[in-house]
Amino acid sequence: MDIEDLDELMELADRIAVIFRGKFVRILKRDEASLELLGRL
Repeated sequence: MDIEDLDELMELADRIAVIFRGKFVRILKRDEASLELLGRL
C-alpha cells in the first residue's frame, strides 16, 4: 500500500485495523490514526 492509498483509506474508513502476520496489532478510530502512527505500526 502506498501513501495515496492510505490517504484515501483514512478519508473513507471509520476504523482502521493494522494486521501483521495474520494477527491484529491495533484497531484505530479514524480520528486516532495518522500516517506517522500507521507507519510505525
